[in-house]
Amino acid sequence: MCAQSAGNKCVIAVTVTPGPDGQCDDAAVSLAEFVGLDTLAKHGKIEWQLPGGYQFCPRAGDGAFPNDVNLPDGVMDLDTNVKCSPSFTWKRKKKDGVDYAYTLRFRNSASTIACAKDPWLRN
Repeated sequence: MCAQSAGNKCVIAVTVTPGPDGQCDDAAVSLAEFVGLDTLAKHGKIEWQLPGGYQFCPRAGDGAFPNDVNLPDGVMDLDTNVKCSPSFTWKRKKKDGVDYAYTLRFRNSASTIACAKDPWLRN
């Protein structure tokens, strides 16, 4: 279960250890592989936070994306911010107890290395 943090959100910290060739594949990205979310009162938002030197740039296709393209409407509002940022947020609209696979995509601040990871969360 994700711990509650200020602002009624579940914060998921991401760490990055690029390989010797500088690549940032699945093995280079570390975060909780499975996160359980509590009630909307405790976890109304999910926020991924990147380490220094990395950012989410939505215009470049970065963010957190459900792997199921048929995610039911009314479960989550995905962040629509277009500015590059070291964090990315989903707003939860309801708790349904379903496990969701998602893909996390981001890049280094110079936009020369793209990173990706495929973890899970239980809404």
